Amino acid sequence: MIVISSKVVYPPGVLDPMRPAARHPITGCNPAVVPLGCLRAFTLIELLVVIAINSILAAMLLPVLVRVKEQAHITQCLNNLHQISIAFRLYINDNTSRYPPASGDHWQSYRFGGGDPGPQAQSFHLELAINRPLWPYTHSRELYRCPADRGSDMSPWMPPFNSTYEAVGTSYKYNETPWCPMLVPDKDHQSGGLAGKREDWIRYPARFVLVHEGPATPYPPGVASSWRWVWSFWHYARGPGTVTSYSPYNYLQLRDHSISPVLFADGHASSYDFTHAIRSSPSYPAEPQPDWYWYEPAK
Repeated sequence: MIVISSKVVYPPGVLDPMRPAARHPITGCNPAVVPLGCLRAFTLIELLVVIAINSILAAMLLPVLVRVKEQAHITQCLNNLHQISIAFRLYINDNTSRYPPASGDHWQSYRFGGGDPGPQAQSFHLELAINRPLWPYTHSRELYRCPADRGSDMSPWMPPFNSTYEAVGTSYKYNETPWCPMLVPDKDHQSGGLAGKREDWIRYPARFVLVHEGPATPYPPGVASSWRWVWSFWHYARGPGTVTSYSPYNYLQLRDHSISPVLFADGHASSYDFTHAIRSSPSYPAEPQPDWYWYEPAK
């Protein structure tokens, strides 16, 4: 430091502590010491831009998240069906290579296993879980619940229900005989189709549908459906869970798809979209397809 005429001169690079610091031209704040009140806030336009960007990102991600959730439902159903296939195999081994029988007058295809029926089905006298054929081989009632189960509306025959599992004990249908009309007579239809038959009754086990969900095939006109066609939509559905019509061709106007996980007689499970099969033959939607068939035609 050099003192000249009582004036202090600082070497280059050393700030004079007595000299006021330069201020920011906009905020007026000292750049060396920035108090909290001098911090620059976001403008309204900047906030609106951030909100808009977040909204766009959310709109882009939401369909992806929904599809991931729906695919998880399919995966859960396939896991359930794999476990149910083991129960079928154990039952067949213990019963002279025969499939479970069909019992009762109503909901025959839903009595093979599962949980207890709900109050909606009390008048049909469905068996409790412990009295169903597959109970000795799996006590897990949740195996029979589809996470996408949306139930059905069969009113006025019975009150509408939001879950087939809660109503009759299982989301999955035993394909002892198809619901739908068939172009070719079904082999042994009068004796219950597959129910109670030996394994060799099925000619192509890898393609024969053993267990499926209701949306795979429509319920045909009859007393239970008030003489209407009834279509159910569960997986990936955006519209109503049940659609009815007196004409099978009204199905061609529906946007949702008939998707169902399926257990085949050889024990493997897969998910299929049955929409094309139903649209190509609305009055006979259970006719054989390259990947599956529903019934053994009479020889």
